[in-house]
Amino acid sequence: MPQMSRMKRSVITILLACLLLPMPSYAWEPDPNDKRQVKAAAVLEEYKKSDKIRARIDEAYGYAILPFFFRAATGLGGAYGNGLVIEQNALVGKVWTIQGILGFSYGAEFHSQIILFRDKETLELFKRGRFEFQGRANAAALAWGAGADPGFLPTVAIYTRTKFGVMIELDAILSKYNYKSIQTD
Repeated sequence: MPQMSRMKRSVITILLACLLLPMPSYAWEPDPNDKRQVKAAAVLEEYKKSDKIRARIDEAYGYAILPFFFRAATGLGGAYGNGLVIEQNALVGKVWTIQGILGFSYGAEFHSQIILFRDKETLELFKRGRFEFQGRANAAALAWGAGADPGFLPTVAIYTRTKFGVMIELDAILSKYNYKSIQTD
């Protein structure tokens, strides 16, 4: 009989330890008091609605979420976007980009963008900031859009989601992504 009560105490102790010990977090959780983080998290959830993109997000070492991205062009054009960088499910920095557009392009659009990095080396390269060339084919009308963004390395995937605008384009883009660590704020 005393052995049974010792076993019960052990089971209860183990159950309490499991309930009281902090559980590891496997996803980035935004600060609810930071509007930028809340917007980025909402955009991330929109991308996760696609099974294909969600699987890539889950595989990624890190990613940049740009909830705000504006593009305008009439043959020549430009774009600006900003957001946050997540590394191993932790917020590590801010990102903003400027782009020059040249080609067959006409219109303006607001969209969001997520850039997925397969490994640490690629994310570190991104953090250093450099110019890159992209090709882009896109057609957007009001809140509907379809686009293709070939990435600059095989270890990067870029997805965009049109929010609003009218734009048609087949062009080359010169992009400069700028990174700033959260620790240096």
